[in-house]
Amino acid sequence: MVRDGDEENYIALIVKRSHPQLQTIIDVFNKQIAMFRANKPQ
Repeated sequence: MVRDGDEENYIALIVKRSHPQLQTIIDVFNKQIAMFRANKPQ
């Protein structure tokens, strides 16, 4: 969940556990979320 003022935004990732690049997908997803939080205007 990411807060935007009083609003809550839910972010999800859906991918098969057997996907051959699962860890890469998770890492990129987490980096994107971190970038969103870091660059969020105040």
